[in-house]
Amino acid sequence: MDRSAPVDHPIHDLLRRRWSPRAFADRPVDDADLRSLLEAARWAPSSFNEQPWRSIVARRHADPIVFQKLVGCLSAGNQSWAHRAGVLMLAVTADRLAYKDRPNRHAGHDLGLALAQLSVEATARGLVLHQMGGFDRDRAREAFGIPEGFTPMTAVAIGHLGDPADLPEALAQREHAPRVRRPLTETVFGATWGEAAPIVGQGSGAADGRLEGGDQLGGTSVEGDERLAGDGRLASKGRLAGGGKLTGGGRLAAGGKLAGGGKLAGDGELHGDGELRGGGKLRGEGKRQGGEGGEGGEGT
Repeated sequence: MDRSAPVDHPIHDLLRRRWSPRAFADRPVDDADLRSLLEAARWAPSSFNEQPWRSIVARRHADPIVFQKLVGCLSAGNQSWAHRAGVLMLAVTADRLAYKDRPNRHAGHDLGLALAQLSVEATARGLVLHQMGGFDRDRAREAFGIPEGFTPMTAVAIGHLGDPADLPEALAQREHAPRVRRPLTETVFGATWGEAAPIVGQGSGAADGRLEGGDQLGGTSVEGDERLAGDGRLASKGRLAGGGKLTGGGRLAAGGKLAGGGKLAGDGELHGDGELRGGGKLRGEGKRQGGEGGEGGEGT
């Protein structure tokens, strides 16, 4: 089930693929994978390196009593689907900084960073998660003995993607609903609050040269040091592979360039030395220029 975000500008594939389903399969999460998710969260940045996050973690199959206590803290609506997740987690923040013993007004921000890193690690490992604000804080505090000075902030369901047909009808429909976000023009401002910053204003749409195969980065793999630059260039010595197309006015940076709106089609690869290999065709008015290779490291 592909729920990749319909982005306006190229972003890393892991970020495009991350989403928050409610349908979980009846499968346990591998312990090694779970430890790696928690490790990813551990290495998030935080104010004064306070690392204000704490977590209560329960595996449905291995920790059934703790798991059911966590389920009991959730709202009725969240209980209806979260009980199928392989893991439930309650994320908690420390209210005060150890540094000078003052209130930590950045604790929620720092927890968000930790959970963001956890979510990306989960996506990389073929797992999904759904964060929830719908739970009873007081009940959680009592059930788990959470002391004063700490605040339960977020419940998280983690596991393997399941079948939306197993959900109540209203929730199943949400699994297929279009993914939407506010445009950058509504959230990124310049000199005046509410007015779009020039970087996201008129004429700042997706680069002229796009990697296609679904969306901007579609089914084409861009790895290693290569990047899609703002003007649509694929930088470094990386090659365009996997059947993707470089279209529009974009070009492959450095020596080997695709110019004039041509497309790199088929399964061919344009290598750093400017050579087109693998049976692909260079179509349209585009032409392959130069032959000095790209900038930086090699990758596909």
